[in-house]
Amino acid sequence: MNVSRGRLKIVLLASTLLVAALVVCGISFAGYKSDSNVQCYPAYSYAAGAMGTARNSQDSSQYIGCSLQGYAGSSPTSLYCFAQNSAGTYCGCGSSDPHLIAVAQSMTSDPYLYFGWDANSTCSWLRVEEDSYYPSKQP
Repeated sequence: MNVSRGRLKIVLLASTLLVAALVVCGISFAGYKSDSNVQCYPAYSYAAGAMGTARNSQDSSQYIGCSLQGYAGSSPTSLYCFAQNSAGTYCGCGSSDPHLIAVAQSMTSDPYLYFGWDANSTCSWLRVEEDSYYPSKQP
C-alpha cells in the first residue's frame, strides 16, 4: 500500500511539473511583439523597417514606405521605395518592373518592408511582410 501512495505522489508531482512547464512556455511565446526601427544601409544597397514602428517612434526622423504612380486609365507604371533611419540616413530606389509593382500593391497599412537597389538606384527587390508581431500605426 505504501508503494501505491509513493507512485501516486510521483505521478501527481510529475503531472504538476508538466502542467507548470506548459503554462510557462505558453506565456513566454504568446503575444510576441517586435519593434523594428528603420534600418538604412546605403553601402549595402538595402533598407528595412516596420511602418508601425516608424510611425510610433519618439524621434521625428524615421520613416519608410513605397509609393506607386500611374496615369488615368492605366495601371501603376512606376514604384518608388524610400526610408530614413533615426540618424537621418536616407535610402531610396525606383522601378517600373511590373513584378515589384505587384508586390507593392499587396501592402496593407502596417507591413514590414525590405527593399534593395542596384548601382543606378533602381529597385532590384522588394519584400512586404505582414506579421502580427509588428505594431500598428497609432495616430
